[in-house]
Amino acid sequence: MVTVMMTLLLGLAIYLGLSWRPRSLGAYYAAVAGVLAIWASSLAFWNTYTVMLPMVVGTLGSILLALSGIGAAWRAHRSDDLSRNLWLGGVAAALLPFALLFWSR
Repeated sequence: MVTVMMTLLLGLAIYLGLSWRPRSLGAYYAAVAGVLAIWASSLAFWNTYTVMLPMVVGTLGSILLALSGIGAAWRAHRSDDLSRNLWLGGVAAALLPFALLFWSR
């Protein structure tokens, strides 16, 4: 049952990430900061099973924000807007916890 729920949540995060269109860079970076705070809160629970909840929510949020940021960068690129690098910087910040977990192993 847990696997089914996790699959549904992952599918929902991917769907929302592909369809959500952030309206401003400020709101996008605020959402990225919120997801990074959720990831950081998992450090408080590192030696318990409670660590799974912030890690799962942080993972889903990072996927959602990375996909929506890539879409916004693509739209900015097509319209010759110079903010595409700022969108890609937000994508890099949203994916930072994955890089840290990968390199810490």
